[in-house]
Amino acid sequence: MAQRRVISGLVAAMLVTAIAAGGCTGGSGSGPLDSQRAGTVVFDMDSGMPESTTQFSPYSRNGNNGLIQSVYEPLFISDVRTGKLQPWLGLSMTSDPTYTDWLLKLHPGVKWSDGQDFTADDVVYTLDAIKAGKLGDSGVAAVSNLAAVSATDPLTVSLKVAHPDPRLDANLFGTAVAGQAVIILPKHIWAQQADPKTFNNFDLGKGWPVGTGPYKLSGVTPNTFTYTRLDNWWGVNAGFMSLPAPTTLKWTALGTESNRAAALANGELDQAEQISTGTFLSLRARDPQIHAWQDTAPYGAPDVCGYSLDFNTTTAPWNDPALRWAVSYAIDRKGLIDTAFQGASKINSSIFSDYPIPNKAIDGLKGQGAALAQQVATFDQRKAAEMFQAAGYQKNGDGIYQKNGTPLSLVVTNFDSAPKNAVTAAVVEQLRRAGIDASQDKKTVSNFVRAELSGDFKANLFFGTCGTVVGILPSLDSLNVSHDAPAGKNVASFYSNPFRWNTENAKKYGGYVDQIAQLSPDDPKVDELFQEAIPYFYQDLPSVPLLYNYQINPVSTKHWTGWPLSDDFYNWGYYLDPSLQLVLHRLKPAH
Repeated sequence: MAQRRVISGLVAAMLVTAIAAGGCTGGSGSGPLDSQRAGTVVFDMDSGMPESTTQFSPYSRNGNNGLIQSVYEPLFISDVRTGKLQPWLGLSMTSDPTYTDWLLKLHPGVKWSDGQDFTADDVVYTLDAIKAGKLGDSGVAAVSNLAAVSATDPLTVSLKVAHPDPRLDANLFGTAVAGQAVIILPKHIWAQQADPKTFNNFDLGKGWPVGTGPYKLSGVTPNTFTYTRLDNWWGVNAGFMSLPAPTTLKWTALGTESNRAAALANGELDQAEQISTGTFLSLRARDPQIHAWQDTAPYGAPDVCGYSLDFNTTTAPWNDPALRWAVSYAIDRKGLIDTAFQGASKINSSIFSDYPIPNKAIDGLKGQGAALAQQVATFDQRKAAEMFQAAGYQKNGDGIYQKNGTPLSLVVTNFDSAPKNAVTAAVVEQLRRAGIDASQDKKTVSNFVRAELSGDFKANLFFGTCGTVVGILPSLDSLNVSHDAPAGKNVASFYSNPFRWNTENAKKYGGYVDQIAQLSPDDPKVDELFQEAIPYFYQDLPSVPLLYNYQINPVSTKHWTGWPLSDDFYNWGYYLDPSLQLVLHRLKPAH
């Protein structure tokens, strides 16, 4: 933990040096840089340049290069405050009472950037291509329930599903999980390709990639993607919206955090990705025009995922819920926050992320559910000791609990990343102090995935209930016994009961979740069923909630104002998905 703080301090010190060298005053005066930046917004690619600078399929997973944020537009944008879908290329999406037949209405007057009409045929082509695997595996799960898709007229799409799905609209076209929304492709280009999966969609001479958005790709260098505004964008002529103010957008890869932070401080970046707390505080101290999502700790925007200690509930002795509860009592979550995040996090007592809709569900808990939610976040060393002893464990001369001569051991696995390493190390340290022979196992991402899916772990520092933003079902369903896999078989995904929870309580819980899945998110019965289901989770505690996660993605108002922030919550604080279109239309020049 001390090493993490030293590194953060070094980054902050390097940042101060870089700011001083660059002559940044944090003021609002204009100069040569301002004139060069006129009309241009510069975004950060903290993940670095994609492997290919000539692959522009939105289904290639080729990195955060601005393509799906500027060239392509979503059918709808998820409002993470209300769970509703805001119309964009789509006007509406409605179902029959059984949630098996849906109608998608498209906005009239939409044009592709080459002048061709955007029609229902483009939607049908894209959905069929995804389902057939012609675009790779991206999006396949989202369309798996589609039985038939057809165009009933140029602006209407009929979608029939194999099983009732009250959330089909959000599941297909919502933007509340970065990179997950279905991106509609121009059929007149993609259907002509021999292999759409390998089609690179890149030819600036032909105007490729062709999208409906108000920007076109205009240049690629070894570390920067540049997009130029299309002044003939369909939205103006259709009366949908005026042109966005920025004339040029750039996504640039600058490498280390210190490089990216210095660029933000010097006015060379307008938005940065995943800056550490110490570096952000140094930035803000030098320049009050640099803002995070929140002015106070935890500063960042709520992440879709957080931190939890996820148990393999089939592995003895951790198949005993009492021992998992003892572990929960043994963890000082406030200590984790101070050690790993310099105070920039919050204690989580639920399976959800820190967004309005799931928060409302947790805040509304009553009776046993409310009592257990409060208990699960309680740090109580005496209670932990009592529960270990009640299970037959006594401390040996080394202060480690043992039973019948066998020490109580727990290997906590995480994939190798700075935040996960820090939190896991802090958890392991606390568990050892509590009397558990705990150790940390850092794995590569690929090895972690293999172990998570196969069940080859005792406990993972992860968040196997990740996904809830605009509704509570995704996280609830991640624990559903219906996703359990037989011993020796892989579960379907990270979020398909990797805990292998399959007790009587799990079956009762799953029954309620299955009922929730058949109801509209707005149905009042959803909350009633949630109140019935959640105590079974807390009683067995297959996953021990720890902390919310927050990403500090700071923005500068030196050149542009109108960024989404907690006090202007018109969009969430992420810049990786098609909902950025909403932000681009809100940005205004600062001078």
